[in-house]
This record gives sequence, C-alpha cells and structure tokens, in this order.
Amino acid sequence: MYLTSCIRRNLLINLFVHLSFFYHATGQGSNVNKNSKSNNNNVISQDKKLSPISDMELQRITEELFQRDSCCIYKNITVSYQGWIKGDNITDNAPKPLLKVSSNVSSHPTIKKLSNLFDNYESDIRQTEVVTREESKEEDEFIDALVSSDVTTAVMNFLATKGYFAMNPQTYKTVLKSIWFHLYSRIKGSIGSSGFEHVFLVEKKKDNSIVGLHNWIFFAKQESLNNLNYLGYGRKVLFDNKAALAKLHFNYKEGYKASTMFIGTLPELDVAIYTLCFYARPNAKCRVSFAGHKFNVQTYTWQRDNQDFVGAAFPLI
Repeated sequence: MYLTSCIRRNLLINLFVHLSFFYHATGQGSNVNKNSKSNNNNVISQDKKLSPISDMELQRITEELFQRDSCCIYKNITVSYQGWIKGDNITDNAPKPLLKVSSNVSSHPTIKKLSNLFDNYESDIRQTEVVTREESKEEDEFIDALVSSDVTTAVMNFLATKGYFAMNPQTYKTVLKSIWFHLYSRIKGSIGSSGFEHVFLVEKKKDNSIVGLHNWIFFAKQESLNNLNYLGYGRKVLFDNKAALAKLHFNYKEGYKASTMFIGTLPELDVAIYTLCFYARPNAKCRVSFAGHKFNVQTYTWQRDNQDFVGAAFPLI
C-alpha cells in the first residue's frame, strides 16, 4: 500500500520535474564537457550541434533526481554491513547476508520488470547470447516502465534539449534499447555481452573471474539463492537515509569480486544517472550529487560498427 501511494505521488510531480529540467537545460557553469561529441550512435542527432553540459549542471540535475524519490525503497531494506575489509586483506568478515529486502519491494513496477530479466542471460562472456522473442519483449517492457517514470524521462528530456536525440518517448525507448541492450563481443568469437548485462547482472570471464554486478537488486536476489556470499565492505556512505553507496566484497559462485553499487535506489534512477554520464562524460569521471554528497560516476563506452554502447557504468567511492 505504501509503495502504491508513493508511485501515485511520483506521477503527480512528473510535470514539475520536466519543467525544472527545461529551465536548467540552458544553464552554464565551469568545467564544461569537452567530450560531448564522442558518442556516435545512429540515434543521436548528427545534424545538430551538441550543447555543452557543465559539472554544475550535472550536480544540480542529479541532486534533483535523487530528491524526487518519494518512495524511499531504502526504508524497506535491512542492510547488515558487518565487518570492514581493509585493502587486499580479503577474509570473510560477514557471517550474515548483506541485504534483507521486504517482500513488498518486488511489486514496484520497474523493480518487477528488472527482475524479469535476471534469467535471460548467459553469464559466461564466451557464450553467444541468443535473445528469444519473449526475452526481447521483457526488455521492451522494462524500457517502457523506465520511460513511464518521471526520473528517466526527465534525463532524456534534458539530453534531448542538448541535441543528443529528438524529444519524444519513442526515440527515448530506441536510444535506451540501443545503448543498454545491443549485444557485442568482449572477446573474439562470441557476441555474449551488453551494457545492461554487465552493469545490472554479472559476467564471468574465461578464468572464472567476475566482472560487472553493480546493482543491489540483483545482488539481493543472488544472496537469497545462495549464489553469492557477502564478505564485508570497504567503504560506505549514507544519503539522508534514502539510499547508500558502498564498496562491497563478495564471492559469486566460483569468483571473487569487489564492486561498488548504490543500495536502495530504483532502477530508473540508476539508468538515468548512468545514461546521463554515458553521454555527458564518456570514458571519464562524471561529477554528480546525492543529498549534498558529491561523488563520481565512471562510465566506459564499447564501440562496435561505429556506434557507442554502454561498456560499464558504476559509482566511485
């Protein structure tokens, strides 16, 4: 009931978010982005000059996005950080799981649509991905849910005003499908990866080492299935008791991983922040702000057929 009411409130403030972003779209500041034109997706407007995006704009926009979250999913999560891990001295300092998630969280529209995608991918990057019609439909349904959210739409509107693509919902869906779900090869001989799989799920290399896994929802799911053993944390920061950012150490099946991720954020916020930084600061640190805390998001692009796709995206701490 609580989550349903917060969804309704988000719909009511949707118009105000969009108006705010239009107002800020022409704002200027210091440290103007000089890499804006490095992305070359065929969905980007090639005949329109891209307007620069300043660090000040990035921090203002991301702060507004964070403050718009009235659902406060984080309050429905119990986080047990337990033992601190220093540097490379990796031991199991956490006898209990990291996350305990209330059952009503899974009913949130974008969390539900995201969770439907978890069994659609081969984690081994040597295995060519075969996307079925049903799996493609689930991807589209997730994207539809994203674009229906005020957070993702506000970011796409902002990028549209900067000249990256046309301002309409169908274009936004095409863009998100392309940069996040287009398949490419991280190793020669197999088309077995995508930005979405890397960031929101997990990938396994030839030596069984683990890459990716920067999403708390997938993390919690794998803990519940006993596929993931949380070992402890390196650093953490709390954003006004609405979300957190942490560096986590864990074993996933056969492989060890240290990974940074947000905890308690909605999928639309993660996608919005990473997409914004993918365009505004490709292959560079992107200065953002949550609850007055300034930090960086790192994105990397992956190029195939003269187009740029999300290679990786994660917060730094």
